[in-house]
Amino acid sequence: MSFCFVVYFIFSHLGIVSYPDVHPNIFENLKAEGATPTTIAVFAIFLGIFLCNIPFVFLPGKEALLALVEEAQTRSMSIELARRMDIKRRGSLLEISVDASRKKPISDRVPDSTYTLLTVGLFIA
Repeated sequence: MSFCFVVYFIFSHLGIVSYPDVHPNIFENLKAEGATPTTIAVFAIFLGIFLCNIPFVFLPGKEALLALVEEAQTRSMSIELARRMDIKRRGSLLEISVDASRKKPISDRVPDSTYTLLTVGLFIA
């Protein structure tokens, strides 16, 4: 986070000093300048920032993708939701319990090969 703060602070200062007619998008400013060592360095730094942010997105993205795969294969979430809706519709005061197999993390319920191929494929895409 400190790295991102310092980089954005430096970019804002350089933008104010270097570009009298500053566009809100820094990439528009760099495109107008052309492919110079400075613009290439700026793009490389933004790539570093992007790569540093991947871990924060990877776990939720992985969990959502695996939940989608599990639903497509077993329809377990649809069945569970239909069961819960039926219980609510009947006005039953019974406790809505979760199937024991659904208590395990989704990454334990989906095979490792599926997990690896889909998550790496998703982030390459």
